[in-house]
Amino acid sequence: MHRFPSLRRISPLLFAAAALSPLVAAGAQAATADLRREVEAKLVETQRKAAPDLKVGKATCPAALAKPLAKLASGIHRCAVVVEGVSVPYDVTLRMGGLVKGGSYTLQNAKAVIDTKKLVGIASTVVDDPKTAKISCGASRVVVAAPGATLACTVVEGDSTETLTFVVKDLRGMVSLST
Repeated sequence: MHRFPSLRRISPLLFAAAALSPLVAAGAQAATADLRREVEAKLVETQRKAAPDLKVGKATCPAALAKPLAKLASGIHRCAVVVEGVSVPYDVTLRMGGLVKGGSYTLQNAKAVIDTKKLVGIASTVVDDPKTAKISCGASRVVVAAPGATLACTVVEGDSTETLTFVVKDLRGMVSLST
């Protein structure tokens, strides 16, 4: 967890971690009366850094985070950020009191965001003729899935149709081709 006087003074180390993985996404001192707006802005920023080639829309958090700081309690709140039109859940862990006056929070994506263009790229490496094969991994640009979930891509080569199955390995969106 990172503690900062405010969101306006961000540590370069935080940005380096956020660029590598949305898991170690953010931390900030709860310094405003409306923490919800602060967290929503950080969610959008974090997701943009984690996947800069994807379109990131609005974030939403529950009204419970809009309470005055004196009325906020420690706990986990489920927020979401829209990526390529798909809602991606994030868990916001709020810690009030303790060593940090006011409190602090951390963000962690609750599911992986998988770019279907990258799945098509992986699938093209295992087909007989990538130039003529037609590969589809769904109509949406992204898929949101929990670790352990399976994702299917359809490969059409000539008269032959095959389904390739990928398994989501972690919250970072790593996948493996199932055999």
